Amino acid sequence: MSNENEVILSCCNLTARYGQAERPVLHGISIEVHSAEIVGLLGPNGSGKSSMLNAMTGRLRILQGDVRFNGETLLGLTPDAVARRGVRLFPQGGHIFPDMTVEENLRVAASCLPPGQDTPTNSAYKWFPDLSPRATSRAGLLSGGQKQMLSLAMVLLYVHAEGPRVFLLDEPSGGLDPTNRGRLAEMLREARECHGVSVLIAEENAVFAKKVCDRYFVFSEPGRIQPHEQAQPLGNEGKTNVEFPSTAAKRENTS
Repeated sequence: MSNENEVILSCCNLTARYGQAERPVLHGISIEVHSAEIVGLLGPNGSGKSSMLNAMTGRLRILQGDVRFNGETLLGLTPDAVARRGVRLFPQGGHIFPDMTVEENLRVAASCLPPGQDTPTNSAYKWFPDLSPRATSRAGLLSGGQKQMLSLAMVLLYVHAEGPRVFLLDEPSGGLDPTNRGRLAEMLREARECHGVSVLIAEENAVFAKKVCDRYFVFSEPGRIQPHEQAQPLGNEGKTNVEFPSTAAKRENTS
């Protein structure tokens, strides 16, 4: 059994850029994710949340700093090698097979499930009942919200099958209505409690993040994270999306 205080994934003073771009997109970021913990990366569009997840999984050029999993560096590893270590990234919008039916997508995702476990149909349709009437529909014809549900159901089936130590989700609540966002929050907590996985979530939706995250880091400006000890509460329940402090101040001054 893993120790809840164990640091499972971390980055220290991380500065990174895309390819040969002149300017870094991340500037000296340090975070830690403990075992069996759900941590949020919060900020508006363009803040660097997706870049952060990409940098931690070998998809960006690291200029400075270190990324560690289970105490060992991940620097220099390809994304596939990082995934084999037990750190999986599920990007924004996910991956579905548009020419296959919903049912066929789920069966592909669950192909590694041990014999005797609940069928993917039963499991996925319990998680997202709205998918059940579309079981025989081509995935490419689904609405944006339904595609997100299907992608998330495939992610959760993979977690049950393969059991990664850490998985990273990019804007998982995007396109979901409040009911399905609530279901997703419950499923992520269940994955943490039943499988001991750690989850790092990049999110703009502060209300969803408050429901599911144990801790959070806030991008105070593009590519820079506000120190956790100085982080402010996520705000009122009515405030859905996170803003940069400077943006919020300008809006208040002009209102």
